[in-house]
Amino acid sequence: MVRFLWVWGGNGLIFLVSAWAFWRGGRTERLGAAFIALAWIVTPFVQTHGIVGLDLGTTGVDLLLLIGLTWLSLSSRELWALLASASQLLCVIGHFASALSNNIGMFTYVTGNGFWGGYMLILALAIGMIGAERRRREEKIASTAAGHG
Repeated sequence: MVRFLWVWGGNGLIFLVSAWAFWRGGRTERLGAAFIALAWIVTPFVQTHGIVGLDLGTTGVDLLLLIGLTWLSLSSRELWALLASASQLLCVIGHFASALSNNIGMFTYVTGNGFWGGYMLILALAIGMIGAERRRREEKIASTAAGHG
């Protein structure tokens, strides 16, 4: 039951937050949502089940996502994108750490990578969307005030 909630809760949240970003986000939020959603969709097709550590398919997708989020962070200068790229870096490090240590079991590996490369990315994108909505409201107020002035 916990695994079901962990996996499907994340799937539901990424769908909702990405849909929100595609609907109401700015360029940065839409690109971030596209990068994250694409990685989320591709990963099950390239991962090897039962491997703890350096699964080349999953690690490759996570590395590409890290590159995309880092580029997004550097080009946009948005704080949420920095949080997303930092979280994704921890996810990638988790792949290599588990490959280098015999003390990391499957539960620890999956939980760590699911947290940093899953739920923290959702949180970062949601933070970006809250900022985008706030900017939208401020622009609307400013344009309304300018129209009446």
